[in-house]
Amino acid sequence: MNDANPNSRRRVRTFKRAIADISIVGRVAIGAVSLQRYCVARGIQHYEVDRLIEYCFEFTTITDPIVWANLTPPLASSCVELPDDLAHSIGKDHVEEFNTLRREVMSIAYCDFFAGVSDASRRHLLAVFQILIHAGVPLPDVEAFKVSAFAERGGWGNPVSPDTLSSWRSLA
Repeated sequence: MNDANPNSRRRVRTFKRAIADISIVGRVAIGAVSLQRYCVARGIQHYEVDRLIEYCFEFTTITDPIVWANLTPPLASSCVELPDDLAHSIGKDHVEEFNTLRREVMSIAYCDFFAGVSDASRRHLLAVFQILIHAGVPLPDVEAFKVSAFAERGGWGNPVSPDTLSSWRSLA
């Protein structure tokens, strides 16, 4: 997004305020929905991408984050190169954008994983929004994610119910 554009700056401020009260659990779910929307818009279909999206959604229901972290799929690591068939599916013009998107989505969860909660997860989510805006992909309506409040569990939010998770999945 071009920071010199006043409309772009205004959009970022609007989204920044809108996600301030959403927990990290909710922000990770928004990241998963955003990644899924991006893949649909770009025609990207691959088993490893599906595993990554599912891994993000699983984060919303965990009670033991260490167990979740031990189930990490390959694409959750920004150090892992894309499988050749996935890179071909994405197209050489969009591989860097896709890699940045997956890194930002995973950083929403990982940035405060072993430390106190900071504003970093919100910054990573805003970076996800910028990628979607640049790619012309519609942003998810963040209102649905406000059921997971930043005030719960020191910013992390409580694990969500199966019904809430189902409703979030439907937003992709």
